[in-house]
Formats: sequence, C-alpha cells, structure tokens
Amino acid sequence: LAVDRGLTMAHLRGTLDVEAWDGGPGLASLYDWLHHELIRANVAKDPALTEGCLSLVTDLAQTWKAAALQQAQAG
Repeated sequence: LAVDRGLTMAHLRGTLDVEAWDGGPGLASLYDWLHHELIRANVAKDPALTEGCLSLVTDLAQTWKAAALQQAQAG
C-alpha cells in the first residue's frame, strides 16, 4: 500500500508546475517529503507512517476541492 501511494506522490510531483503559482515550490517540497516518508514506511513496514501520510494528503485533497469549488462559484 505504501508503495502504491509512493508512486502516486512521485507522479504528482512529476506533473507539478512549480512556476505556475507562488505556492508551487512549497507544494513540491511537501510532495517530496511525503514520497520519502512513504518509502520509509515501506522499508520499515510501519503502517503508522503510512497512515500519517494518508491523513495529511486527505486534508490536502479536501483543501484543493474546497478551493476548486470556490473558484468555480466565483468564475
């Protein structure tokens, strides 16, 4: 499971245009950190590390959805 999520993080990082907005570099750093943590979770077979990453990504996804909804309503 951590491997699949690690691949997803690598894909997100690889497709992120860090020049598109001011927060791009920070988001890239977060993606890099999450990818590293998921690799650690896989090597250590530590589900707690995976769950911690999942919690953070779930919060991030909810924030992105709220921002997209707000943008759609404004535009």
